[in-house]
Amino acid sequence: SGSFLGTFYDLSDSTISTLERGVLGISLDPDFSVNHYIYVYYNHFYNNDERIRILRFTESANTGTNPVVIFDLPAFDTIHGHVGGNLHFRPSQPNHIYFTIGDLLYQQTDPALNYANKITNPFGKVLRIKKDGSIPTDNPFYDDGNALAANCDWIWSYGHRNPFDFCFSPVNDSLYCSENGMFYWDEVNLISKGLFYGWAQCEGNYMNSSNTSLCNDPSAQLPITDFGAPLPAVTGILFYSGTTWSSLNNHLLVADNNNGNIYDCTLGNPPFYNVVTNRALLGDMTI
Repeated sequence: SGSFLGTFYDLSDSTISTLERGVLGISLDPDFSVNHYIYVYYNHFYNNDERIRILRFTESANTGTNPVVIFDLPAFDTIHGHVGGNLHFRPSQPNHIYFTIGDLLYQQTDPALNYANKITNPFGKVLRIKKDGSIPTDNPFYDDGNALAANCDWIWSYGHRNPFDFCFSPVNDSLYCSENGMFYWDEVNLISKGLFYGWAQCEGNYMNSSNTSLCNDPSAQLPITDFGAPLPAVTGILFYSGTTWSSLNNHLLVADNNNGNIYDCTLGNPPFYNVVTNRALLGDMTI
């Protein structure tokens, strides 16, 4: 109880914070009251070595102790961006961490070369590991237990350009993900295990770099809502379920980076909530 002002743990000597990098996500272990574990997703940089990492800390007296690296990935060609996302626990899977990584901004107009549409690498993906860092054998492309050989065993879904954030519905356990497009379309996707979400063949409901030619890839899962140019750069996303703001119950709230807006996305087709029936800017609200 009470408040705490101070530094939980200082990562400033080993973190890079340019071009969408930095400390990207923080999540408490679902069993925090027992183990006091806190997980931090960040872009590690030390001695010219850049890596994408998840650290597990043990909280003690409001400070982080005993840092343990549970996920460590060389960042490869990260000169431009799309190097991270966020991490969250799924309500139905308290022993698994989901997290996102962008496509490293690599070969944006050439689907044959872009990383996101290939299951042999972790970039442009929603990923899933156990909270001890090991790989769940029921991940959709699990083959040999080596995530960087043959199939990338971490993958949960693929074909994402720059998935900044995602959330889980406490009502039906669905996963919703925000994604930045390139020229014409930002997206919100409803994510299912093992499916392909279009990039780099498609952007929004259209072909890569187009706002006139519809996506013609039959394997691509299209977004449940998209945001046209000028792109807002959608980031934070939350499924609201509660009584404080009853008018927002079972709505998605989506924030953007470029304009500072929050979008109220009304979800339809209960209990699946797999379509957006209306979208509006969220105005001032009285509690």
